[in-house]
Amino acid sequence: MKAWYEELNSRERSILLLGGGALLLMLLYSLLWSPLSAESERLQRDIESQRATLAWMQQAAQQVKASGMVNNTRRGAEGESLLTLVDRTAKKAVLGGNIKRVQPDKEGAVRIWLEGVEFNSMMRWLATLSREYGVVLGNSNIEKQSTAGLVDARLTLKRSRS
Repeated sequence: MKAWYEELNSRERSILLLGGGALLLMLLYSLLWSPLSAESERLQRDIESQRATLAWMQQAAQQVKASGMVNNTRRGAEGESLLTLVDRTAKKAVLGGNIKRVQPDKEGAVRIWLEGVEFNSMMRWLATLSREYGVVLGNSNIEKQSTAGLVDARLTLKRSRS
């Protein structure tokens, strides 16, 4: 290859060197610079999107704080056990007749068995427990009945850790 190059006249050597240099520059641009530049632009767009999301979340957090929804959950009467709270609110939600069994568990949770309960009523009751008393659903096993809208449910309820 060296012998071939030395046989070329000086004009051909110059053209070959310039062409090789141009080819090297094009390869560097297409293999390095262009992909890095495109990735940098994508990351900049991602950063802007994340900043917009952060601004929205901060605004939403301010609205939630202003509405008094944070740290404003009632925990029932002082000293009221979770077992009592669950039983009382279930009866208030007209689920009392559907309760087949209520049992406390070792970790402070309450297991409750409901039979033939209207699904929507049960979900409203669970939402009220969560929203107003800080009680969360630990486990659930819900089975539909042959009658539309009615279910049998085994639920484990516990106080949230917040």
